Amino acid sequence: MNENKENRNSRSPTFPRSEKPEYCIIDLDGNVLLDGSSQLFRESLELVKKVYGRPLILNFSPEVRFDSSGLATLLGFVDKNQSIQVAICGENEDVGRLFGYFVDMKKYTQFRFYKTMDDALKECHTKLTTFA
Repeated sequence: MNENKENRNSRSPTFPRSEKPEYCIIDLDGNVLLDGSSQLFRESLELVKKVYGRPLILNFSPEVRFDSSGLATLLGFVDKNQSIQVAICGENEDVGRLFGYFVDMKKYTQFRFYKTMDDALKECHTKLTTFA
């Protein structure tokens, strides 16, 4: 188990993106931490601006390490692009803990949370685009 934790801590972040007419997906894997990966995350989010009007789906693998700097980057992006709707997918302890402790969900109504990508995609095809 210690080996798995060590591998999790040393993985570089990857942010593959895919676009569909209805949404944009960023699959997060690796570390989204203060050590520079937040810059990569920020660059990925900036690319999302071209999908104006479409929801952003962030798919967090369970192995992603996501710290407060990654959260600050995401919240900063949402603050600058308040019309964007964000679906957070995956059962990731870091993400759930950070949102639970630090985010006023009454202020950030743009976020929806899903256990799986399939759940978010089903919702995307029905009401995610309006968050009705």
